[in-house]
Amino acid sequence: MFGEGSSNKSSRLYKALVDTDLAVAAHGGLTPTIDPFLYAINAVVNNGHTLAEVEAALDAEIARLATEPITQAELDKALKRAKAEFVMAGESITGQAQLLGMAEVVAGDYRWFETVLEKLQAVSLEDIERVRRSYLRKQTRTVGWYEPDEAASSE
Repeated sequence: MFGEGSSNKSSRLYKALVDTDLAVAAHGGLTPTIDPFLYAINAVVNNGHTLAEVEAALDAEIARLATEPITQAELDKALKRAKAEFVMAGESITGQAQLLGMAEVVAGDYRWFETVLEKLQAVSLEDIERVRRSYLRKQTRTVGWYEPDEAASSE
């Protein structure tokens, strides 16, 4: 949410897509918007692979969550990273102003950022599993492919 789509090289997503050379980059993130809770996963396909291959690997990784749920160690690591990104986002006056503005526009309350760390700390494995069951289903996904325009790239 605060890392501007930074890559987490130890994440399951990164290992499944980038470490296998299917993609050159992969990240997920929750962008605060007026329509909350839209989580986006992005990947840049590596030369020699197809969008379909990357999508299939991503589907397999999401399905893997049903058989190999997130561990407490993985959750702790993710929470530590999210907290650090939040703190770093507010290190400068500009960053603090952006957080205040984002909080007011998106959450409707500029004080939202004051409780973020406590809310992050309250996330549990049960929360992760509930969200997985509710939202990580094919019926709730929108998939888009950005492909280069071959005619434009040859000019």
